[in-house]
Amino acid sequence: MKLPRHEEEVIKAAARAYRGDDEKVPTTAIRGLKVEGVGLSSRYNKARELEAMARMVKAVEPHLRPHMTSVFCDSKGGACYSVELEGCDEHVAAVIGRQMEYATTGHNGIYLTSGGVAIAAVDPYWPDDFPDTEEQGKFE
Repeated sequence: MKLPRHEEEVIKAAARAYRGDDEKVPTTAIRGLKVEGVGLSSRYNKARELEAMARMVKAVEPHLRPHMTSVFCDSKGGACYSVELEGCDEHVAAVIGRQMEYATTGHNGIYLTSGGVAIAAVDPYWPDDFPDTEEQGKFE
């Protein structure tokens, strides 16, 4: 899934409010979306984060997806994901987390909750041969 992105000059102009740092500047006008019935959102509306979460949701086996209600990427944490689940136990949550991990090139943690209570987590993982983030498009 490829989302529409703001033009580079638009991002640079908005970054002036942050002394040129574009970390907090949205890269897409999309504020959130649903993929396979799962709501996706990113703290700073980063297209690459929304695209990564879409891949992660699609990596989960179809019969497990109904347990997923939302996925949030905390842009401040860089590839740090929170997944809200319903109607499943810790074992199923761990399976969902691992399946989501397979769709990433690395992450700073996948935290799975149900009713706001943590029920599983996948530890951060960055492979040794992870490419330079500039070449990779920052966590694509």
